[in-house]
Amino acid sequence: MKLHIPKEPVLAVDDEADILATYKQIFSLLKVPVEVYKNGKEALEAFESKAYSLLVTDLDMPVMDGLGLIRKVKEYKPETIILVSTGMHDPEVIIEVMKEGVFDYILKPFEITQFQGVLSKALEYYYQKQQEKLQSFYASEKLKAQIEWLNYKESLRVKDKHESALMNLEDMKNSFLEGASIGSMMTLIFMIKDMLVEKEDGYLVNKELMDTLIECNEVCRHQFEGIVNITSFLESHIELQPITCSELNSLIPTWVEPLLEYFTPKKVHVTYPTLQSKAIVNVNLDYFKDVVQELLFNAYKYTIPNSTINIFLFISEGYLILTVKNDVSENPYGGIPKEYERILLEPFIRLHTNDEKIIKVEKFGLGLGLTVVDNVVKKHNGMFFIHDIIDHTTEKKKICVSAEIFLPIVKKV
Repeated sequence: MKLHIPKEPVLAVDDEADILATYKQIFSLLKVPVEVYKNGKEALEAFESKAYSLLVTDLDMPVMDGLGLIRKVKEYKPETIILVSTGMHDPEVIIEVMKEGVFDYILKPFEITQFQGVLSKALEYYYQKQQEKLQSFYASEKLKAQIEWLNYKESLRVKDKHESALMNLEDMKNSFLEGASIGSMMTLIFMIKDMLVEKEDGYLVNKELMDTLIECNEVCRHQFEGIVNITSFLESHIELQPITCSELNSLIPTWVEPLLEYFTPKKVHVTYPTLQSKAIVNVNLDYFKDVVQELLFNAYKYTIPNSTINIFLFISEGYLILTVKNDVSENPYGGIPKEYERILLEPFIRLHTNDEKIIKVEKFGLGLGLTVVDNVVKKHNGMFFIHDIIDHTTEKKKICVSAEIFLPIVKKV
C-alpha cells in the first residue's frame, strides 16, 4: 500500500522516554512528521493550538491519562483518528476505550513492523477522509457554478453554435486519425503499397505490416461497435429503481475489480468509497455500472504511472456525489483548463493524447465516453462535471482531475 505522507504531523504521547524515542525512529524512517509529548496535558495543549493528522497515545500516564485525553480530543474534534498503544491488557479497559471511537488498539510490547502496518492503515484512512472533505468543498462550488451556468447558457447558445460545430468536426477528424484506428490503417495501407513485391500470381506483403493492419482492423471494429452501443444508450428510456446509498457503495468494487487487470501496465491502484447511509437515490444499475466503468477507464487513460485513482461517495447539499479522482502530469500539463470544462462533454472532444491501448476493452471510444456519461446522468435527473482540482492533502500539492456525478437524494433517513 502506498503511504500517503500527511501535511499535518502526527501527535504521539507516552510517559516512557524509550517509547517516544522509538516513535521518532519509526516516523523518521517513514518520513512522516511527528511531535512527541510525555503526558496527556501537554498533548492536549498542543492539540488545541494546531492541526494534527493522527493522535497516538498511551493510556496509563501522569497528569492526564490517555482515556481523559481521548475524551477531551473527541469533544474538541470528533473526527480525530486515534491509535492507542498501551501495556494495559484488561479486556474491560480495551472495550471502554474502543467505545470512544478509537481507530485501533496496539498492545505493548509491539513489533515495529506491526506498528508500521497499523500506522499505514490509519494514515490511509486519514487521507481518504481529507479527500472527502476536499471533494465536498469542490462539489458545493460546482453546484453554485451550475446555477450561474444555467442563468447565462441560453444567451451564449446561438453564439457558440457555429464554433462548437467546427470544433466537433475537427476533433472528430483527430479522433479517427489518431492512435490505433482508421488513421493507423490508412498509414499501414500506404506502407504496404510502397513495399509490395509483385509476383506472377499476386503480391508479397510484409508479414509484420499485415499483422499490424489486422490488429488495427480489430480495434476499428471495436470502436464502431462502440458507436452502436452509444446510439442505444442515447436513444433508450431508462427505468430507475430506488436503492440505498450503502447498497450502491457495496456494488462499486464489484464493478471496478474486473477492470483492474487492464490497469497493470501503468501500475495504477484504485481505492474504494466507504459510505454507510440509508438515504435513497433512484438508479438504473445496468446503466450506472457502465457509467462508473467509463469514468475509471477515462481516469486511467490520462493518469500518470504509479499513481492512485480514488473513488469517493458522499452526501452533500441534498445530493449523493460520486467522484473519481486521478493524478495528472504538470509538465506537460495534462489537466482540464476551466474554459474547456463544458466543451469536454461534447462529442469527439479530446484535450490530450491518451493511453490508446485501453480502447480495446473500453465500451465507449472515439472521444464519446464523457458524452455518454453526461447523457445517462441527466436521465437520472442528476448532473455531471469534470474539472481540475489542486490536492493540498499531502506534503506536496498536485494537480488532479475530478469527475463528479450528482444524484438527487429522494428520501433522507
